[in-house]
Amino acid sequence: MNDDDADDDRLARLRKAARRLLDRKDLAGDTRELVSGLLDTGDRAKNEAVKLVAREVRSYLEALQLKEELVRIVRSHSLEISLRLKPLDETPKDKPEP
Repeated sequence: MNDDDADDDRLARLRKAARRLLDRKDLAGDTRELVSGLLDTGDRAKNEAVKLVAREVRSYLEALQLKEELVRIVRSHSLEISLRLKPLDETPKDKPEP
């Protein structure tokens, strides 16, 4: 079982448990608040994790100084482009012309 299957299994079990709790009339309101709070907390945690990773990636890329390296290369090198036109051979050599 890979990680995705394990996550799907955990999510299915969580949904089943939440459904059972929501079916109980005396706990339905409290259960909704609990599940809502859990989902909000999970969402906030995910957003914070994404922000943290984005900050780290930005710091790493800034440390690489790619812009400065590109400017140095452009200033110290020249770009040479050569184009040559070659006529197309429109008549195949193994087929006779009509």
